[in-house]
Amino acid sequence: MKAGEFRKMTESKLLARVKEKQLELGVLEFDLKLGQLKNTADLKKLRKEIARIKTVLNLKEFAAAEEEKAGEAKKVAETKKVKTPKKSEVKEKAEKDKKILTVKKKLFK
Repeated sequence: MKAGEFRKMTESKLLARVKEKQLELGVLEFDLKLGQLKNTADLKKLRKEIARIKTVLNLKEFAAAEEEKAGEAKKVAETKKVKTPKKSEVKEKAEKDKKILTVKKKLFK
């Protein structure tokens, strides 16, 4: 199988596939030691397939961790978001403050 086909599979299926292939590899290695294995290239193919599956699993875990980090960063950014006032709003507030100060000065003379 190619890596693209493994990417479409779920993590649980991939884990099961790795266990299956590792058992198969153990049987082939046992046959090799007994001298019953006729095609030693099968060992290399099986090792490479296990490596492909594990690589896809690691990529999926990394992607999930990145999504989690991005979600946390987004939450933090939303909580820290402060509305910056427009220039016109700042001027209006300053004028109101001036009026309030003049009224207070007149009252407490």
